[in-house]
Amino acid sequence: MDCNYYGVRQVTEALLPLMKPKGRIINISSSVGRLKLFSPELQKQYSRSDLAVPELDRLQEMFVSGVRDDTYQTLGYPQQSYGVTKAGVTAYTKILARLHKDDPRNLFFAAVCPGWVQTDMNRGKGHLTVDQAVETPIYLALSDEGRIFANNGEFWSRKTVAIW
Repeated sequence: MDCNYYGVRQVTEALLPLMKPKGRIINISSSVGRLKLFSPELQKQYSRSDLAVPELDRLQEMFVSGVRDDTYQTLGYPQQSYGVTKAGVTAYTKILARLHKDDPRNLFFAAVCPGWVQTDMNRGKGHLTVDQAVETPIYLALSDEGRIFANNGEFWSRKTVAIW
C-alpha cells in the first residue's frame, strides 16, 4: 500500500505543480485491480464520480485494517492486496482527471495495465516481455493529444480504454 498507492500519490503531488502545458501523468495500474473483484458496495464507492482523495484513502485504509483483523473479505475486498493497491491507483487517476479538467495546462492522466509481464515478481511466468509491456505507456506518453485526451482519466490496456 505504501509503495503502490501512497508512493504514487506522493510523487504525483510533488510533480503536479511542475507540470507544463499538455503534460501527462501515466500511472501503472493493473487489471488485477478491476472493480469486478470487489463487492458491489465497494464497486460503487470506488467508482463514484464525486469520490475525493480523503475518501479513497479511507477505502484503502479500511482494507489495511481489514487485513490486520482478518475481516477484509467480509468488508468486500478481494484476497489480492496487490489488486487493492492498484484499484486505488486507478481511482486516484480518475480523481486527478476530474480535479484538473479545467486546469489551463490541459493535463492528461491515465492508469495503465501493462499486462502480465515476465518479471522477477512472477519468476518470469508472464505472457509479455518488458518491451511489449511498455507499448501502452509509451503510446500514451507520445500520442497526438487529439487521439487520447478525450479519454482523460481512463484505465488503459493494449493501447485502448479498458473496463475497470
